[in-house]
Amino acid sequence: MLNSKSFFILVINIGLLALSTILFVHREKTPTLKETALTITESNRQPTSTAADASLVSEEPAQFTPRAPVPLVIEKKENVETTQRRLRERQASTKENRLLVEKLTLLLKQNEQLAEQISDLRSAAETQDDYIAQLEKNNRERSLHKRNTPSLIASESDLLKTNIQRQPDLIKQKSPIKIIPQTDDIELPEVAEGEPLDKFSGAVEFGFSYEQDNKVARSIDGRLVLNYEEPNKYKLNSNFMFELEEEDRQMSTEKYRWQLQGDHYLNLRNLIFARSDLKRSQFASYEQEDVYTVGYGRIIFDLNKHKFNVEIGPGYRMAVPNVGEDAVSVDEFIVRTRLHYERIVSESLQIAMDTVWIMGNENSIYSVNFKAQNKIYRELYLIFDSEYQYTQNVPVDSLHKEVSSGLKLMYAF
Repeated sequence: MLNSKSFFILVINIGLLALSTILFVHREKTPTLKETALTITESNRQPTSTAADASLVSEEPAQFTPRAPVPLVIEKKENVETTQRRLRERQASTKENRLLVEKLTLLLKQNEQLAEQISDLRSAAETQDDYIAQLEKNNRERSLHKRNTPSLIASESDLLKTNIQRQPDLIKQKSPIKIIPQTDDIELPEVAEGEPLDKFSGAVEFGFSYEQDNKVARSIDGRLVLNYEEPNKYKLNSNFMFELEEEDRQMSTEKYRWQLQGDHYLNLRNLIFARSDLKRSQFASYEQEDVYTVGYGRIIFDLNKHKFNVEIGPGYRMAVPNVGEDAVSVDEFIVRTRLHYERIVSESLQIAMDTVWIMGNENSIYSVNFKAQNKIYRELYLIFDSEYQYTQNVPVDSLHKEVSSGLKLMYAF
């Protein structure tokens, strides 16, 4: 048994030895990449090699040639496309930012306009509140004087009259903003009849004054004031004054003045105007003095008891002296500036101050006027006024200063 196993192992070892010998003898040696490159170099150096060797050399490198790298042109092309895409995105972003800036600027302008409109609406609301308060006061007064059997027409007429509580040229009350409801099926003849009274107003004055210019004079004064106003559109004012002066115990109509002004409202605070001021006087520095002006006005504030407005504009002045044949007339272009302030001190007392500069190349005039009015009964007022005027250049034997003061009664309608 042992001999059989040894014999079997011996046979296997002899077989393996024979197989190894066969494989070692008949194995073909595979050339490496380095050996192939050296063979190609030697074949290039030996042009007399056989055709079989040349075919062998030409076939071997095709099997071991390494893959070529990706060309750089493709990478550069991708970089250019990326740069162009980013540039287009940046241009689109810049254009969008520019549009946003323009929209923001437009919104800021609209915001300023809305702020100004809000300010105008606040002023209108304050004016409407004043008007409502005045109506309530008038209703209380009317109820106290109401008859036992009141008439509707008479009561409406009394209401319209009591609404005029201020002198037209001293305290100019704004017309309220009327809110009319939808009344297609209702007729309101009383409102239609009252409309003209809301647009027209006026006053008549009569009194005495004391003046000191080139001569001391006492006079009897009279004045007529007429106003017509379209609310928030335009207003016309006519102010005609005359004096019957006493000089050396003789009466003469030697002084009168007519002021005419038209205002056109741009909005609740701004306006443009045109005015004329004609004077004739025997005892002043100039016998004839005419001033024509156009310009711009603005209401600085208009509260319940305060009002302040300014006017400024160019004009032309013509003046004829009041002495001697050798006196020279002064005709020149001027700039006129006016500051006007009003205040309601109490329910019956109101005051106003008016300051005017007329500045020219040859001559300038400065004047201040103070006026106080006190309500006596309903539309009857007692007025005290005082005026100071300084003229820069005057004829020989004439005074630079002119002072006047007076006491008058006024009836407003």
